[in-house]
Amino acid sequence: MRNGSERPTAATRRRTAWPFAIATVAVALLVGTLLTLAWLGGEPEPRPTTSDPVGVVGRLCATVGAARANNRIEASRVFLDKTDDRLRRLAARVDERDPVVAARLRRAEERVADNLESPQPALEGDLLRLVAATRRALRVVGDPVPARCPPEEEER
Repeated sequence: MRNGSERPTAATRRRTAWPFAIATVAVALLVGTLLTLAWLGGEPEPRPTTSDPVGVVGRLCATVGAARANNRIEASRVFLDKTDDRLRRLAARVDERDPVVAARLRRAEERVADNLESPQPALEGDLLRLVAATRRALRVVGDPVPARCPPEEEER
């Protein structure tokens, strides 16, 4: 029998520490499991579409606006910042259904890219032809065709 003046032995101390250690590990596992489930159960990231029709036409409209403002640097930045890649992916999709429309889209895209590299006076006209070719291509693959560019950027 123990009275209050006796010190607990090492065996007694170990026995009292185990429940605390087990509880600590259990809480850590529970928290880790909950965090993992929350991470796995979160909403999935939206998958980008292959052509992103609204974004492509919107960026082309912005490029037309920059060209009208005689800002070739901005026009080049907007066009070369993923717009040309999206147009190429769209052309590849269109090629399966209508090779003629795909070829027109590729030619229009190349004409704009060439004009941005070696400045020529017809940049605005080339961009407007590219906007029209892009809209035609979107119709071929059944993607939504965005509203026209603002009047000040498409009709002059």
